[in-house]
Order: sequence, then C-alpha cells, then structure tokens
Amino acid sequence: MKLLIFPKDANPYQDLLYKQLSGRIDAQYLHWSVRGRLGLLVFMPLLFGNLIIYRARGFRMIHIHWVYPLYAPKKLPFHSRVTNVQILAFFAALRILNYKIIWTVHNVVPQIPQTHDDERLMRILSKISSAKIVHSEHVIKDMDSHQLDITNTTTIPHGNYIGTYPQTTTAIEARVKLGLRIDEFIILFFGNVSAYKGLEDLLNVITEINQPGLRLVIAGHCTDERLRHVINSAAKATNIDFHDGYVPDDVVQIYFQACDVVCLPFKAITTSGSAILALSFGKPIVAPRLGALNDLPEGIGYFYDPEAADALEKAILAAIDNREGLRVMGENASKYAASISWDQVADSTYQVYKVVLGLQELHHE
Repeated sequence: MKLLIFPKDANPYQDLLYKQLSGRIDAQYLHWSVRGRLGLLVFMPLLFGNLIIYRARGFRMIHIHWVYPLYAPKKLPFHSRVTNVQILAFFAALRILNYKIIWTVHNVVPQIPQTHDDERLMRILSKISSAKIVHSEHVIKDMDSHQLDITNTTTIPHGNYIGTYPQTTTAIEARVKLGLRIDEFIILFFGNVSAYKGLEDLLNVITEINQPGLRLVIAGHCTDERLRHVINSAAKATNIDFHDGYVPDDVVQIYFQACDVVCLPFKAITTSGSAILALSFGKPIVAPRLGALNDLPEGIGYFYDPEAADALEKAILAAIDNREGLRVMGENASKYAASISWDQVADSTYQVYKVVLGLQELHHE
C-alpha cells in the first residue's frame, strides 16, 4: 500500500502516526511550499510533475492534513486570489491524476483567513475526498454547519504525546530555570500566539485578578505585531512573563513541568494538539467546550461555556482555589492521555486506507 502525505509538518503528530504504520504502508511526503515570486512561477509545473512521477510509481492515495504550504506570501499583491488559484490547481491536479484523497480535518476552515472564501475551498476538498478523518464527533457538526460534505467521515482520536518530549526535569528545577518562585501559582499558555487563541481575554483576566503569587507564563512565537505589543504592555504592568519564540523540543518540558495548570482560552478551535500535549505531561487544563475539546472528560481540568460572561475568570479562580484537587486532575490527565495510544490511532487510520482502496485492490497488494 503506497501513500503520499501532504504536507510535512513540524508537529510530531505525523511522525507518531506513520511510525506506527511503518511496515504496513509505503508512505512518502509530498514536499511543496510556495515561497516568493519564483515559487509562484514554478508552482504548477513542479507540483504536477511530482504528482505524475509518484502516480507512475504506484501511489494512488494522498493523505492531506493541511493546505497551508500552498498559501501565497501575504506581502505579495493579490495574495488572497493567488492562494485561491493555487489551492484549486492542487485539487484539480489530484483529480486529473485520479488520486484518492483522504483528508484529516484538523481545521474545518483556516482560523486565520487566507482567501476571500476559505469556506468554499474546504467545501470542495470535502467533496473530492474519498474519506474524511476527524478527531471528534463535534467536528462533524461543525463541518455540517459550514455546509461541508460529511459523508464517509470517520472519527479517530488524536493520539498522545507521551514520551515524545523529554520528561526528566522536576517542577522545582523547571521553575528555577525560568526564574519563577516555588510558591507561585503558574498558569501556562503554550504554542504559537494568534488572536483566535483568545490570549487577549486571558491577559484581561489575569490583570483583573492580579493576585499576589499568581503568574502567567506565555511561551510561543508571535507573528502578530499588534498582539505582541499588547502582550508586552501587559507584561510590564502585571505578573506576566512572555517568552516569544520557537520552543526547542528539549525545552518544552521546562514550561510544562513548571506550571500548575495550562490555559487554552480559544475563541475558535477544531482540534487542539496543545490540549493533548498538556494532558500528556499530566497537567490539568482550563479550556472552553469548543470543537474536539467537547470530547475531553470531566475531571482533567476546568471547562467553561465560551458564551457565558466571566466564564474564563471563574474557571481560573476555581483552579487557584483548588490546588490540592489539581494534583488529582493531573493524575486523571495522565491516565486519559495514556488511553489514546498511537497504535489504536494507526489501526483505525489503516482501516480507512483499506476502505478507500477497496477490498479487491487490497488483496492484490
């Protein structure tokens, strides 16, 4: 069984999945990223040529996880229209070459708009896909609300990150390395910083609470200049530490081991690898019931209604007031993370591939 994967992402999600599938499938990454004006000129000839070569080598399926490598640089004129054309051209090439498409719906629509009609592009992808994979039943409802095709959709949980990053540092050692006091209550916001992740709401809550011994640590790269200014201004006024930049794999554990709770104040979300990462480190979370977060069990953190007034603040205050209970929640988080193993995820994904190929084709491989 031969499979193309698009794209190759820095998140370890793909490596963890396809490592479990090694020996059962021949998986190759389709490398492509549009960069600058030259990228625009050579996009279609090179991409189409690569797809032809792989097709001639017996690759009949492509598993699409994201389409962001096809986004035109925003500094270019008409980048929205160019992105639209490139994505449509990619879809057309796959159809012309008769690839069977599997789409894992990590995002129903891009959280940051890329074209004049992102929803239309995702509708097209949903229709031309032979199978869709989602991490939560709630994602299917979201797809339906955006008028995406929900036929041939399979729910497969997001696997854990246990053992993916080193876990050799104690909480005390981690706090010392970050210059944090041992007795502080540390809330962690981790990952790329974008407006849709609700960090401004969290900043407002932390500023409003302003309790002695409470500290918010933000660790992640921010490309939004306005948002970076907001964070830096808040950090000067209150107990907020901002570590702006990519966090190396061997440093990830420092932030998670140092914190008491991980806050994910998303305004919109489909699937949250950040939540799974926190649970894999045995950390309780504070998060809204949105997207795949709806499927997470009670007892691993504090969940709130994103539409309710002051819900985020109340959830954070509840966590602060229940430090002893957070230890139990942390244990529950670890148990839940261990239950979503990659061997189960890989087996379910392999079954999807077999269905897409059909039983007759499967017997000939």
